[in-house]
Amino acid sequence: MRLIAGMDEAGRGPVIGPIVFGLVIVNENQEKILRTLGVNDSKQLSEPKRESLKEIIVKNSEFSRTHAISANEINDYMSNGTNLNQIEIIGFTALLEQISQKIDELQLDAADVNAARFGSNFEHLVSGKIDSRHKGDSIFISVAAASIIAKTERDDQVKNLQKRMIRVDPNLPSFGSGYPTDATPFLKEFYAKYRTFPTIARTHWKTCKKIKEKFDQAQLDDYF
Repeated sequence: MRLIAGMDEAGRGPVIGPIVFGLVIVNENQEKILRTLGVNDSKQLSEPKRESLKEIIVKNSEFSRTHAISANEINDYMSNGTNLNQIEIIGFTALLEQISQKIDELQLDAADVNAARFGSNFEHLVSGKIDSRHKGDSIFISVAAASIIAKTERDDQVKNLQKRMIRVDPNLPSFGSGYPTDATPFLKEFYAKYRTFPTIARTHWKTCKKIKEKFDQAQLDDYF
């Protein structure tokens, strides 16, 4: 029976926390079961629904796995000139390397404006068909399943990071989901207090750059 692998990520946009990559391999019967049981793009599902579907996906797939690239690693990559799309290719490649020869088709949610070009980055690993499309998580069940396991894993990691920051300084505000709107008050207070950003922040994001520029300029204006 044909084996189909789907891959997707969670956390491309946030200024805090990791990007988590998900891979799910299903056969054609499992694909039908997951569709019937309500697997869909993770962004269209509530957190409790994602959590329940995660267990269903694990039980009704040939293989499932996640791989995370931390904010600190993202900072290192970007300091060396690696852009976000290239970081995604690195993350997906890490998932694929050990199992790529076992699959007949790879389905992707393309991160590149050129969907086919994004898929071509994995041709050296996959001998079968590669179908890379924009909004792949709304098209392919395998990709939707991958998006769910990636999103649930990222949510868990973000919650653990929040607990870690509370231990560091319980007076700092919550950073919520880690997206800029939620995280800005936390980052402003952290930078004002410690004159740096925590290692869980993506310092190459505009959010951090603007906070640093405004704070440093205010300090300079006070000096003069």
